[in-house]
Amino acid sequence: MTGIGAGGARIAPVAAEGGPVRVTRLTLLFRAYCHLCDEMLAAVAPLAAARGVAVDVIDVDAPEHASLEAAWGE
Repeated sequence: MTGIGAGGARIAPVAAEGGPVRVTRLTLLFRAYCHLCDEMLAAVAPLAAARGVAVDVIDVDAPEHASLEAAWGE
């Protein structure tokens, strides 16, 4: 599981009773000034953590995500 935000802790996925390892991820496109983004992260994070689901937070305004900012704009 990837922790929330950059530099989060990582844990190994667990196989369900001899089955294949399944990794489920949620990706949240995020803006630092967006109160709705904050609310969504606060609502999703505990649910995802309880189920071993990774939440990747992508800052749309970060320089490395310029294509996302161009696509989603303001």
